[in-house]
Amino acid sequence: MSDLKNKLEQLLGKSRNIPNIEPVEILSSVDANEELLREGIRQNENLFGTFWQRDKEFNAEFEYGQCTIGDFIRLPASKLALIAGSVDYQNLIPEDLIFIDTETTGLAGGTGTYVFLVGLAFVQDQTLQLQQYLMPDLRHEKAMLTEIERILQKKKCLISYNGKAYDIPLLKTRMTLNRMSFPFESMNHIDLLYVVRRLWKKKLASCSLDSVERTVAGITRINDVSGSIIPSIYLDFLRNRSIAPLIPVLKHNVQDLLTMSAILVLISRLFEDDVSVLSGDPVWIFRMLCKTNQDHQALMIGSESSAIKFKRSDLNSLMIEKAKLLKRQRRFLEAVELWNSCISTSLIMEEAYRELAMFYEHVAGDFDRAMTIVQAFKQRIEIHRELYPDSTRSFDEQWQNRFNRLSMKISSRDKFS
Repeated sequence: MSDLKNKLEQLLGKSRNIPNIEPVEILSSVDANEELLREGIRQNENLFGTFWQRDKEFNAEFEYGQCTIGDFIRLPASKLALIAGSVDYQNLIPEDLIFIDTETTGLAGGTGTYVFLVGLAFVQDQTLQLQQYLMPDLRHEKAMLTEIERILQKKKCLISYNGKAYDIPLLKTRMTLNRMSFPFESMNHIDLLYVVRRLWKKKLASCSLDSVERTVAGITRINDVSGSIIPSIYLDFLRNRSIAPLIPVLKHNVQDLLTMSAILVLISRLFEDDVSVLSGDPVWIFRMLCKTNQDHQALMIGSESSAIKFKRSDLNSLMIEKAKLLKRQRRFLEAVELWNSCISTSLIMEEAYRELAMFYEHVAGDFDRAMTIVQAFKQRIEIHRELYPDSTRSFDEQWQNRFNRLSMKISSRDKFS
């Protein structure tokens, strides 16, 4: 029997987050029910048991940080497609979206971790409806998950913060263990953490939600419960059945959802003409515009009117991206202008030198000019190595082959001229 037990634990995973707590009855006393109602929590039932639900509504005028709920409600599908970097999102409207945030019994994940609270937020009747589903007892997990599944099946796109790596895999595990279908497979998913990292990782010490909330969204929480102690708060609730300590957890979950809506709006503003100083990575903005077939608008980024908003290193990287687009469009003279600008403002930008050498050799047929570019790059490499002895940059075999090839072409031309 012990061997069988060990094998089952290996397959299903032995919980390291939840102690052996005997199931207890759902709160049923008059005092307990009054406590639930006082906190806006109602007790619901379905075929699989009992779950608690708490609803909140935020109208369009509600302000949160630098945004209002109306800013999100009015978010055009074109902006959503830009953030996602895919034309697949261009037909979505705010009513198709649903924010999701979970609170769990452990931060490590795995089969031993339960999702005890799921917060959802979506647009309905020009308001943001926020619904929280709380598991009152471990035995009633399937009841809560079934309700979550029912709601998600009505939506087309998830929005989360680190949901792809944490919330969604954990929900999938819990639903699988409860022999349930998994509604997320067919849904689009925008994980704002990936977008935030691409935009602001060079500017922020941390891309955690609370850090981005303070630094980018300008939101400071007051008396917020630390996420690290939330698992222990729920475990204490399972033992003593006191609702009061869970209320700060519910408020924390609400703020997470509101913050996600604010971050989404702030990111969408980066694609407007008046880009803020915290505009982040202009290359990311450029690429998202290209991915959604907005090449003309992409080429406007970093123009004279907005170049002052970017650091020189970011601007050079942007010019390389713009030159690639111009090259694809066979607008070579404009691309050459950008490549020349890069090599004049940077000690060493290998891609610009390489593109110029390729253009003059293979497109313009100007071997002398191509050789000048190659030799200039070699000189820059030598200077760079003197300044940075540990640098791995070199005039490598590819460059040497280009030098030899151009030498032969020039020699052959001069021989027969």
